[in-house]
Amino acid sequence: MKDNVPLDVKKERLQRLNKKVGHYSQIAMSKYEGQTVTVLCEGSSKKDDQVLAGYTDKNKLVNFKAP
Repeated sequence: MKDNVPLDVKKERLQRLNKKVGHYSQIAMSKYEGQTVTVLCEGSSKKDDQVLAGYTDKNKLVNFKAP
């Protein structure tokens, strides 16, 4: 099958999709804000060595500062 969608249209569609996904992800994650959850710490965050990273029992990635 021939790809007849221009690259600029593909990029614009991807940006719109990423914006929607980010919006709904933020809504879903905001439900956890202010809550205490159990996290299995796996080490430092990929972006900041001063922040730890781990996963909840619902397999959600959590970044946090050590107490």
